[in-house]
Amino acid sequence: MKYPPDETAPLLFDLNIDPHERNNLATSNPKLVVRLAHKIAQWWPVTERKVVGLE
Repeated sequence: MKYPPDETAPLLFDLNIDPHERNNLATSNPKLVVRLAHKIAQWWPVTERKVVGLE
């Protein structure tokens, strides 16, 4: 799943079937998007702290 921090629509791809990311599956898998977005939201602040040197 790609979830850009600029709040654009989420992108979800099955890279095994679609390695060129041509078929966005986000709208047909809303529960999975919510679950993955939650995981990314937990991960993102930690990553940002590392980038600015706070950790």
